[in-house]
Amino acid sequence: MSAQEAVPLVELADVEVPDLGVQLSFFVDPIDQAFVRFHHANPHVYRRLVGLARQWQQAGHDRVSMKMLFEVLRFDHGLRTASLDGLKLNNNYTSRYVRVIAANERDLAPLFERRALADERTGGGHG
Repeated sequence: MSAQEAVPLVELADVEVPDLGVQLSFFVDPIDQAFVRFHHANPHVYRRLVGLARQWQQAGHDRVSMKMLFEVLRFDHGLRTASLDGLKLNNNYTSRYVRVIAANERDLAPLFERRALADERTGGGHG
């Protein structure tokens, strides 16, 4: 595909958003807890991230940064969210979105590099 050919947008309505709310009690890290609340209040963020990642993949790319996708959302979409911290997109959530998307959208998992979270490095884990 040439650089001038447009990659079709992914139909966002077809993206099923995982319900992490039932798992909230398993998360002890405050960032994880805040992420689950944010994810539940803003399912459109997950849909748009999945759509952007699929669009990137369909354009022939085999790697993408979640931070880049966050910046695209900020720039292209002027994204509106419901957030307790006042941030539209909290950069602390990039690693969490990578994990949720990789677990629920298996075709996208190879696009993302995953590094250990702090509690994973210290042996804490989520249960």
